[in-house]
Amino acid sequence: MMGCAEQKSEPKTVTIKYGTPRAAKTSVSYPAPTKEIVRVKQDTLVWDTAELVNGSAYVTVPLDTSIYIDYESYIDPHPELYGNGFSTNFVVTSSSPNTITVSIPVHFNTDHPIFETTQDNTTDNTTTEEITLTGDNVTWSDDFIRNTRPTQDIITKYKNFWDNISVSDNWSKVSLGNPDNLTSCDNASQVITGYKAENDAVFSCNGKTWRIGQCGGGRSIAVGSTGDCSCTTKAWTVRPLIGNSNWGGVGNECRAHSQTLTIIFER
Repeated sequence: MMGCAEQKSEPKTVTIKYGTPRAAKTSVSYPAPTKEIVRVKQDTLVWDTAELVNGSAYVTVPLDTSIYIDYESYIDPHPELYGNGFSTNFVVTSSSPNTITVSIPVHFNTDHPIFETTQDNTTDNTTTEEITLTGDNVTWSDDFIRNTRPTQDIITKYKNFWDNISVSDNWSKVSLGNPDNLTSCDNASQVITGYKAENDAVFSCNGKTWRIGQCGGGRSIAVGSTGDCSCTTKAWTVRPLIGNSNWGGVGNECRAHSQTLTIIFER
């Protein structure tokens, strides 16, 4: 999953999981389906299709695009449609929280053979499913201009990104830099803990020195640097909350050339 203008069409991999028991809003207990299919759709365009296994499946969704989830289910050995429905439209962005819950009203086919002996025609044949979208990775990315302070929009998106990152999400790897030059650490929990702590943190990861600390109006993450607010010329530094135009960069930390900076957490 990527952000920035030229990358917004790139997909993001998510997991679809059910969150509420079936028939929760009905007066009859419907048999569980043996086959469930979900489709990620933009109008009539289908981005991805997957069959749920134990209530979950991996699908690919586009960024910054109005999409919805189409659902249908079947019961063996019958080929007839058992239940179907679709969610309201929603948008996934590069700064979206790692978990998104989407409700789907599911309508049961009362003409299905399974209901020949069990269905009461006066019974409500509608229930509501909830799905949770959980990202395989989550990315913050934005464009920075040389000798220009980050805009309020950049600052807000960056803060929101970190507000939605947690050690409990079990991230394994973090990468930062720009799309053409990233450096990584296979101990994402240490980076998250260091960023959210009030104290400075200095540690080695994947053969490089990582520094996390206060710089100006917010936290700084720097790899290969000499300090939290330094002006090293061979570093990977992200610090858009600094309060001035030295927002970091790959190579020069100060007065860096215009570039895209990104942070990616992966499982």
